[in-house]
Amino acid sequence: MADRTRGDEIRQRHRQAHSNALDDRTIAPWIDGELVAPGDATATRDPVIDEPIVDVPIADATTVDRAVEAAWNAYERIWADTTPRERSRLLFEWIDALEAHLDELTLLESLDTGKPRAHARAEVEGALETLEYYASVIRAQSGE
Repeated sequence: MADRTRGDEIRQRHRQAHSNALDDRTIAPWIDGELVAPGDATATRDPVIDEPIVDVPIADATTVDRAVEAAWNAYERIWADTTPRERSRLLFEWIDALEAHLDELTLLESLDTGKPRAHARAEVEGALETLEYYASVIRAQSGE
């Protein structure tokens, strides 16, 4: 009986964490500065309790083509004329925005993978450090 009660407590804590992590969040592709209405979706599952966390949109060929076209347009219209210094500044701005959500990103990674939060946090911090490296290195590049 104690094992069942413990299991119920774990399930309840994870369900609450799902709710906290996704409260008022829309999960959809972000293309050309706007959320794109999702079509088909698949559930990402919490491996600890084997229950769905949230439905994640599946990008079909049309959505992928739209994203690639938007990326090329942005590159040709804006990014190609942006100096390495400005690119670096913009990347650091993005990194700052991600760091402001470090706890949320850590929780999402922990729930999605089943990792302890400390391990998930180290992984998220490592990704941010990689972005910081490239944001720094870009200043030394000619952009070609």
